[in-house]
Amino acid sequence: MASEINLVKNISDPETASLSAVEFSSLPFNPERIYWIQDFTSKAVRGNHSHKNLTQVFIMVAGSMHLEIYEGPISRSYEFTRKSTPLIIGPGTWRIMSNASSDAVLLVIADRPYEPEDYIRDWDEYQDWYQKNNRKV
Repeated sequence: MASEINLVKNISDPETASLSAVEFSSLPFNPERIYWIQDFTSKAVRGNHSHKNLTQVFIMVAGSMHLEIYEGPISRSYEFTRKSTPLIIGPGTWRIMSNASSDAVLLVIADRPYEPEDYIRDWDEYQDWYQKNNRKV
């Protein structure tokens, strides 16, 4: 499941700077890991996988990218920018990140530590897993 979440608090002072904060009390889970992806090379494609159990929040801190989300056979596309509302990416959601700007920084808050066995990296395997687990959109 992928859905928007109002998570980031913005405080702006036009004479000095903007401050943005994530209040963990607004998250639907307890964070276990925070990481960010940056320094995208031109034509880089990231993601191309799903997770069996992991829930994540995607926050675009800078720049922009194209984000394609699949929930089984159904897809949604986002032009994800720093002004976009953060997205919750739930278990069983395939994601593809592409066309990132050179200044793109994607912050990810996850509810589990890194677990290699949680990944599904093959599209056909993902479709089978999704069907067997009765994921509904």
